[in-house]
Amino acid sequence: MTKPAVNPADERPSLLVAPSVTRRPSIKIGHWPNDPTVALLTTVDYDAEVDANDLASAVDRACSMRHRLIRTGALHSSAADLAIEIGFSRIDELMLLERSLDREPSRRSMHRLRPLRRRHYRDASMIDLAAFGPRWANDVAAIADACNATPRSRAVRASSRTNAVLGYAVSGVSHSTGYLQRLAVDPRHQRQRVGIGLVDDGVRWMRRQGAERALVNTSVHNDAAIALYLAAGFADTGDRLHVLEWDHKRQRQ
Repeated sequence: MTKPAVNPADERPSLLVAPSVTRRPSIKIGHWPNDPTVALLTTVDYDAEVDANDLASAVDRACSMRHRLIRTGALHSSAADLAIEIGFSRIDELMLLERSLDREPSRRSMHRLRPLRRRHYRDASMIDLAAFGPRWANDVAAIADACNATPRSRAVRASSRTNAVLGYAVSGVSHSTGYLQRLAVDPRHQRQRVGIGLVDDGVRWMRRQGAERALVNTSVHNDAAIALYLAAGFADTGDRLHVLEWDHKRQRQ
């Protein structure tokens, strides 16, 4: 997801897991990119159902850590409903798009694509900030998390002739599904086919990894991203994901 100050990945606080006695918990606790005063609750397994007790326990744990706010990652509607029942409010709605991987894209990138190494993460995070703004941009640690979110992943950067980073993308594969985890293009280089080249590269890699479909989500308010994904062969699934927030002050009123 968001950046004034960028925290190196090796300085990010370790994730704390909501306690569970008999099974693996469904919620983990970290911090919102660029803002350690905001807790971030994310699901351990994208496809698993969120347990109501785990959610309540994670909220209690985050409150005890004196976070200013608590926000969630992208939640399916059933999990979002659970969160709303205990006091969360919706701050963004995401469109879920899907693309079959039965064919490779025929287009080739007009820009040089190179591996996105850890040494490039800071430049990538600044592009993320410029593209998405301080509330939603990924920091260095969040980019590293995206690269580690699936068993197999690919991170690439589109580069200029002077080796400046124009944009980057992180793709992942788990089982038969590919995920476009993150894509950001420097606003100064948007509408120059940087984004479509990065999407096509990710789709091509997912297919070669044996994935049968690709998924991506973006804010329903991000018209430019939606247009990009539709042009790249994705279609709106009709499903919506939700980002929610818990405000301590509002809960006390």
